[in-house]
Amino acid sequence: MLSKIAHNIRDHKRDVPLLRGRIHLLSLLFYPFVIRSLKKNVPKELKYSLVIFIVSHLFNLITTTLLHNNQLYEYRSAYKRIDIASVFVVAPGLSFPVAVYFMKNDWFMAAIVYLQWILSFVGVFGSLVFDFCSFQKEYRSMYVAFMNLPDVLIIYKLFAKGEYLSSLLSTFGLIFFFVGGIVYCQEGPPIIDGLIGHHEIFHLLTVIGFGLVVGANRSVVK
Repeated sequence: MLSKIAHNIRDHKRDVPLLRGRIHLLSLLFYPFVIRSLKKNVPKELKYSLVIFIVSHLFNLITTTLLHNNQLYEYRSAYKRIDIASVFVVAPGLSFPVAVYFMKNDWFMAAIVYLQWILSFVGVFGSLVFDFCSFQKEYRSMYVAFMNLPDVLIIYKLFAKGEYLSSLLSTFGLIFFFVGGIVYCQEGPPIIDGLIGHHEIFHLLTVIGFGLVVGANRSVVK
């Protein structure tokens, strides 16, 4: 069965760039660093937060792969809804380990994180039930950006605590995600015809952002 799927992928003449639904898989290169953090002697709550970090990103990775390689699947609209829903899951999930680092002794941070996850589940519910994906890209991107506002507070707290490397990596990670969101909202001709377009640039920017966030988490979970 796997060989048949691989054969269909190779032989399928797609009307999208070759790297569509593939370039984001580069983020898997950072997984060994996350798994290594799980093996460290750290508090249980931080280990659980890293598990949520991995699960939320894997959910997004899988749904994006299924959507953009949909020539093997019949129900594209359903995959699109799930893909958009996964974005609302991964947005708070990536910063969760660092947030947990501060939540234990900071009730305000805990309240902000709870609010962030409530907004996340509203986005998931809206995507699956009310077809959030029919909204304009700009509105969805603005909602995700609003959800990520607590990350600015996290960066400030990291800096104030002397975690300068984690603060710097988190800052650049947030910048790459923000620029990626802008690129996502833009339409334009392929960068390299048949190979890479603006959407692939968006995925590449999020991969870099993911790598920076992994570094920020590792700097704290030590």
